[in-house]
Amino acid sequence: MMTIGALLAFFGFFSGYNSSRKAVLTGDSKLELWLRNNPSNAKTAGLLLLIAALLLLVMNRGIGAGTFVFFVMLIVFGSLIVLLSPLKIVTLKTAGIAFVIAISIELLNLV
Repeated sequence: MMTIGALLAFFGFFSGYNSSRKAVLTGDSKLELWLRNNPSNAKTAGLLLLIAALLLLVMNRGIGAGTFVFFVMLIVFGSLIVLLSPLKIVTLKTAGIAFVIAISIELLNLV
């Protein structure tokens, strides 16, 4: 559940970042191009994803810890996206691979 909440928070921030006019946008995937061409829909989708992540984490961890974990995730993902996306280190492909590994570890109860 934590990985799904993290995934929702990541994509929520990512869609908000890609709908920004001030950001240095370098990705060329179909999703990123759609987010750039439809900024109002992208901001709405990003906000809904962030709210869903917050609700999922609050239901999983409780009000205090869930909210705290959500904001920590938001700070971490925001920093990674803003700093590493222009360098093409954080892309949808690398994020997908990282989340598949994380959810595999979570489902196998290795951590």
